[in-house]
Amino acid sequence: TRLAALKQKLESQKPAPAGEPAAARPAGPQPNVLRMQGTLAQLESQLLELNTKYTDEHPRVLLVKDRINELQRQIAATIKEITPVTPAPGVVASSDRVSFANSVLALEASLVTLGAQEEALSNQAAILKKNLSGLSGDEHEYSRLGRDLDSNQRLYSLISEKLSGARIREQGEMQQVKVIDPPTFPTPVPSSNTLALFGITLMVSLAVGLGIPALVEYAAMPADQEDDILKATNLPVLGAIPAVRKNGQASTVPGVVPLLWSRRAALPERTNGSARGQQDDLSFFIEAFRRTRSSIQLATMDRQVKSLLVLSPFDQEGKSTVLFNLGMSFWEIGKRVILADADFYRPTLHKSLKVSAHAGFVDFMKGQASLQHAMVPVAEGLWVSTRGSALPAQGRGMLTSARVREVVDEMSREADMVFIDSSPLLIVPDNLFLAASVDAVILVAKAGETRLKDLSKCKELLDKVGANVLGVVLNEVPLAQLKQYYKRYYRSYLKKEEAK
Repeated sequence: TRLAALKQKLESQKPAPAGEPAAARPAGPQPNVLRMQGTLAQLESQLLELNTKYTDEHPRVLLVKDRINELQRQIAATIKEITPVTPAPGVVASSDRVSFANSVLALEASLVTLGAQEEALSNQAAILKKNLSGLSGDEHEYSRLGRDLDSNQRLYSLISEKLSGARIREQGEMQQVKVIDPPTFPTPVPSSNTLALFGITLMVSLAVGLGIPALVEYAAMPADQEDDILKATNLPVLGAIPAVRKNGQASTVPGVVPLLWSRRAALPERTNGSARGQQDDLSFFIEAFRRTRSSIQLATMDRQVKSLLVLSPFDQEGKSTVLFNLGMSFWEIGKRVILADADFYRPTLHKSLKVSAHAGFVDFMKGQASLQHAMVPVAEGLWVSTRGSALPAQGRGMLTSARVREVVDEMSREADMVFIDSSPLLIVPDNLFLAASVDAVILVAKAGETRLKDLSKCKELLDKVGANVLGVVLNEVPLAQLKQYYKRYYRSYLKKEEAK
């Protein structure tokens, strides 16, 4: 500003006389001055950066400052050499021309130095602005909170000063004190945050306490209700078989009541005490199979069904028990029945009926025995065909041939009903070919243990081979559950019979 004022003052003076020509002034800074100004700007930028890291007494800071001072002296000397200062006569007194020239040269050097500093500060500002734009939202929020804190502290100081003055005036002006309300203990106020936290905790506890058992139940989803089985498999429940007890222990052995079946529809004699309770349970067990037999007969009224394959998803689900007692229920109404054991891994029918396991189903299928030799008569119109010899691994291909259908047809010609036991379908799927050769298939599920998705998987496999699935028999249903529906009518009926 001073240099511009001096130059304006010079230009506003009268032009020099013709005898004294005015000195030519350079149009702008010389190239060497511009070069030194750029170097000085770099040194100023370096000094600004070092000041953010070190103190003023650090050797690197002192070294850069010395280089800046030296470069400033070089700029001043260069400007003094290339910049003539010759004011016109009469503008500056002769005695002041030397000091005037030095002032002008010093201002020129200062202008170059300040230009370099301005450039360095502009570069530093650009870098800081770039870093500021890269700050995260949390850092911006922290900066805002810091500014709010400073302003609140200043406001607090101001209010404190005013409060102190007001109290001083109050002490001087108040003459007496009036009690408006007597002192009391503070009333606790429930915190809204505490209530919200309690509510959230309660909801999370309910979600965990109810959600996890529900998920476990949904994943397991046992087959224990007729509606659930119908939804999962689109198959009706043909019958519900109760879990009976024999000699005080739960029994799942096939043929648990062969003696009662041998009486041909005669109910057991009623006795007193625990024996009477067991007889009632066994009678209820037999009646459950009779109801299942009626369901099968109603389901097959429109077509002739002579061969039935009994399947279950896994073992220990009562498949063989259902097969034996279902066959006995058909035998008691005068049907000629063949019980065939096609469980090639774990045959059980010969153990239940206590017959020798000599030639049987496998031998007849391989052509090593005739049908008469492959069957053992148990009673009039009742035969059992045990598994016989084992079926080797290389003989599995026989199940896919037409021989299986021929075996089933020949047995169907020999009897009115053929009930064939089978291996668990989801463990040994070989009998899928046998399922495609019989007239109908019955699935057995154990109440509370067989999962609905396993039943649905069996249904899908049977549909793929074109098997005719009649429905599901729900085995080992708790007696208390079934007695709610049937036993009060059953007891009433028996009492009337006894009265007669």
